[in-house]
Amino acid sequence: MQTKLDVKDANEADKKIPKDLVIIYQGKPYATKSALEWKAMYLYGGGNFGVTTEIIERQKDYVLAKATMKTKDGLEYSNFGEASLQNVTNSMMHKYLLHLAVTRAECRVLRMATACAYASIEEMDTNGDDKAIPISPDDAKLATADQLSAAKSMGKKVPAGATQAEIKKIIAEG
Repeated sequence: MQTKLDVKDANEADKKIPKDLVIIYQGKPYATKSALEWKAMYLYGGGNFGVTTEIIERQKDYVLAKATMKTKDGLEYSNFGEASLQNVTNSMMHKYLLHLAVTRAECRVLRMATACAYASIEEMDTNGDDKAIPISPDDAKLATADQLSAAKSMGKKVPAGATQAEIKKIIAEG
């Protein structure tokens, strides 16, 4: 017996993703894994789908994972995620290549199954040399007390009269 699917507009669902689940990075929106899970719940309903993963290849410096999403209505989607020393530039994350590959695979299969217009932030290497400091209308104003306190707690020297833009750069340089 054929079941009737309750089809919702995936494009409209993108607009309904809670804003705190979307990250703006270098001026572009990226979905968090939570945003993709939210959208799947919205489109398919809770308990109507499941995601499984398997490790396809695992080496010391490379992991390939496969994620499969199946719905109760019989739809099935699969996609892959990989993590390696080449595509994870943050050396502190190298010991988590397995987890990164699995998360990337899950994000890709959720993006595929929900026709999400956003790339997921978990798929991005956001620790590269091309980091952008967010621009704010308040950048020309004097640094806030919280910004000054954060910079000083990091042992940074802050010039007198520093603007919010200047202090953000000082803090970002770690």
